[in-house]
Amino acid sequence: MERNGLVVTVTLDRPESRNALDRELMVELTQMFGALSGDGTRVIVLTGSGSAFCAGADIEWMRESRTLTDEDNIADAATARAMERSVLPLFTMGAIKVAVAETYPLSEAPTAYEHFQRGGKLGKIVLTTD
Repeated sequence: MERNGLVVTVTLDRPESRNALDRELMVELTQMFGALSGDGTRVIVLTGSGSAFCAGADIEWMRESRTLTDEDNIADAATARAMERSVLPLFTMGAIKVAVAETYPLSEAPTAYEHFQRGGKLGKIVLTTD
């Protein structure tokens, strides 16, 4: 994470997996977005290192779920849910809005967010206030 005044850049740094989300990265993002939601940050730039922004859920992590206990699988699902819940209030409470850099203008932020939620391919996400 890099801060420049009220602007924070968060870089997913798992280029070997195309920045795919595993348990550890989801926990880290949950903690980071939780902290950023209350510290006065006005813009969050979310990007990825290497050749991809984020490939989605990590395939290896998903494969491992076949060998986990029911309790461990429930815990992993809770981790993913917690990450989603740490990010969504940034949009719904109006503290921070989302746009996709170089793809959508800020005035179309809800469209960009919907695009991302549908699994659209993005190069970078910019979360910003009005």
